[in-house]
Amino acid sequence: MIRHIPVLAKEIYEQTVISHKDKFDNYYHLDCNFGDGGHIEYFIDNLLHLDKYKKIFVYALDLDEEAITRGKNFLKKYDNNENIFINIIQGNFADIGELIPNIKFNSIIFDLGLSTYQLSGSGRGFSFKYDEKLDMRFSTLEPKEGELTAYDIVNFWSLENICLILRQYADEKSAWRIANKIVEVRDIKKIETSGQLADIIQDQVFGGKKNKIHPATKTFQAIRIAVNAELQVLDQGLKSAFESLKENGFISVISYHSLEDIIVKQYFKKLEKEGLGSRVNKKIIIPTLDEIKQNPKSRSAKLRIFKKKKK
Repeated sequence: MIRHIPVLAKEIYEQTVISHKDKFDNYYHLDCNFGDGGHIEYFIDNLLHLDKYKKIFVYALDLDEEAITRGKNFLKKYDNNENIFINIIQGNFADIGELIPNIKFNSIIFDLGLSTYQLSGSGRGFSFKYDEKLDMRFSTLEPKEGELTAYDIVNFWSLENICLILRQYADEKSAWRIANKIVEVRDIKKIETSGQLADIIQDQVFGGKKNKIHPATKTFQAIRIAVNAELQVLDQGLKSAFESLKENGFISVISYHSLEDIIVKQYFKKLEKEGLGSRVNKKIIIPTLDEIKQNPKSRSAKLRIFKKKKK
């Protein structure tokens, strides 16, 4: 089973645990993007070596039911350790306070990237490399009535709105050409799969050119962001995380494109200006060359960490 490799796990652990001077009997950790549980496993293994906390309470959130099932299998090795409590919840990190009420965390992690599994076998059309149904929702449940999918955007949104998200969410310079071609093709026959969409962009918009970066990359990014309302959810998730954080606790956010990073940076600056804490790093932390070599998908990762002030 191919497993998603956690990004910048060492850096987060060193900044949020090793540098932590406060003493607690128990440690409470929240992972807002459970995925395959890699960040959680790294945290637990290293916390156990510290021999500092009596009990370790780990919570995690994920909308993807399949990811939760996969991740739980990787964490079974802790089942017989009576000092470790792991609770994985299917839900959106915008709703931390509702899903996990009355608990304050020492550390909270957001890893905003797609998992290896989602990109290479989820069947939901996240990647242009596979011919899958156009869905792109993080949830694995059947779409509710009126719930947006990638199929809806591609086949029913106006040319203007498709063009708008390509520009706003992906800074796609060929937004109008791509949107216009999508509308032209779908008027003849509906676009059903990620493979069809990718071929339309590569072959009919860019004349079959094969560059290092696939010409459909930004289009897929923009559609996914729109489907999942990712920027709005991130904004709410950061606020919810801050409310669920202990004094002197840390929020760590790994983002992979500039729109996410700007939201994180501005929110942390706002908290700092209001005297509610401080940014641990004012410049982004990026993966080392060794990490990028071992895990090329980490190359665009940007880490920002915030520490909540003690009253």
